[in-house]
Amino acid sequence: MNTKTIAIFIVLVSLVFVACTMYRPVEGVDLARVWDGVYIGKHRYGVFSFKVEVTVSQHRIADIRIIKNSGQKKYAKMAEAVIDRVLRAQSVEVDAVSGATMSSKGLLNAVRDALNKGITQ
Repeated sequence: MNTKTIAIFIVLVSLVFVACTMYRPVEGVDLARVWDGVYIGKHRYGVFSFKVEVTVSQHRIADIRIIKNSGQKKYAKMAEAVIDRVLRAQSVEVDAVSGATMSSKGLLNAVRDALNKGITQ
């Protein structure tokens, strides 16, 4: 195989990976098992990086603060609306923001990571 063929193959495999993970739902967290506290969650997706601070009180998500949202500026800002959905639903199993799916899923996975840190063993 020549270099051009290998490059095309890598791009195609990457696109398939992105398509598969982009449409996969974010797995939920049982809040009844999460202790009160403040937890930092991170998620990295390709070149995008997300970091959130999640406050849990009485097994409820009390607050979510975005520390880092390094998606493309336009989409990153749009995706921040997903935080309100999480707070209203008390779950990460919410719809992504249309037009900012990847950034939304990145934030949701960062919140999920934070919540998992507070789960009792």
